[in-house]
Amino acid sequence: MDNNIIVSISAIIIALASLVATIWQGKITRKHNILSVKPIPDILTSDFEDKIAVTLENNGTGPLIIKTFKAIISDKSKSNVIDWMPNLPDGYYWSNWLRDFEGCAIKPFESKVLLEFKLNNEDEKQREIRDDIRRALSKVSIKFEYTDIYNTRMYFPTRILSFAV
Repeated sequence: MDNNIIVSISAIIIALASLVATIWQGKITRKHNILSVKPIPDILTSDFEDKIAVTLENNGTGPLIIKTFKAIISDKSKSNVIDWMPNLPDGYYWSNWLRDFEGCAIKPFESKVLLEFKLNNEDEKQREIRDDIRRALSKVSIKFEYTDIYNTRMYFPTRILSFAV
């Protein structure tokens, strides 16, 4: 065999090996990029004497995009938590709440308050309202569907809100 043929065959083999290595490295990089911007949702409940709250938090490194959200009691569902709450008496108001948030994005390490009621614990009427809210929230389960920036659909498992009743 001629030296030119050996060099030519070696060059083709090296070129093909380089192409395979480049494609493989590209796949690994893409997988890494997808995993490095993954949202990790969590539902937090705050059950204190002076505050009741439900918060949706993104503990991941990528934005969490809410596609569908369900607050469920028995076999009925609503698209938010506030609609399951008792009506507050005149002169009393929610500190914070969110009604329509399907399609919204939550940045990494940020949160959205779904429902919050702050109170003066020395006010008997406010304590009664707090206890009514606790009873209502203890019946609610939450589940939702979300995506990452690559539009990968993910599901948050049904979480029963736990409050001291």
